[in-house]
Amino acid sequence: MNNIVYTLTKLYSVKIELIAWGLIWLTNGLIFTYLNKKGISFTKKVHITITWFITLFITIVSLFSKEVTYILEVKVFQCLTQPFSILFFKIRFIGLFIFLILLVSIALVYYLIKKYYNHPNVVIKTNPRAECFLLDYKYILTRTLDIINQDLLLFIFVIILHVSSFNDISISILVALTFGLGHIYVVLKRGKKIGLLTIIIGIIASYIIPLLALHTSCGIFIGISIHWLFYLVLGITPWLKQGRVKS
Repeated sequence: MNNIVYTLTKLYSVKIELIAWGLIWLTNGLIFTYLNKKGISFTKKVHITITWFITLFITIVSLFSKEVTYILEVKVFQCLTQPFSILFFKIRFIGLFIFLILLVSIALVYYLIKKYYNHPNVVIKTNPRAECFLLDYKYILTRTLDIINQDLLLFIFVIILHVSSFNDISISILVALTFGLGHIYVVLKRGKKIGLLTIIIGIIASYIIPLLALHTSCGIFIGISIHWLFYLVLGITPWLKQGRVKS
């Protein structure tokens, strides 16, 4: 009898967590769509954008404290203190090192591309909501906050499913479906080509997420890096197609 009660309680708890998770994922999309309509985005009125992303982060941490604690202890703190050797140098805070190198590298790429390549005016005018094409430095901050929230939510989703005895393959399929369906709005907002590309790459990346969340000590940092790499490549592509500035 006790086992039955325990099982039912566990299933009910997981169900509530998944419903809460789904509501947060949906709410974030709806609120950001509303903000876009009011002229607030990754590069415009960024103080409001930043405020929303920080509010969302606090909400996630408050509602999923157990999962966030696990991520912090196993995926963040262990990675931050894990020693890593490069030639004669030993880097102690490898996770933080990766994160800082990532942001500095993105800013450097933005600077070099804008300096040495022609501005893709036509592409930007025809895709006004694809702000990654602007290579705006404000975008680095706001998109980083967005990626942290997205990856944190996905890691939490994976952990909830894992605790519920789903195997890695089942988790990958569910994450792929959730991530893919969650980005359908991109098709409507940014056009079919960019939207479908985002969905396809997102679904492919979703199969990597369970591996990072469950079996990789620095998974959260690697996940953020991969996620950012997609937006970086997407953003600089039209600039590269325009060719170098004639000296």
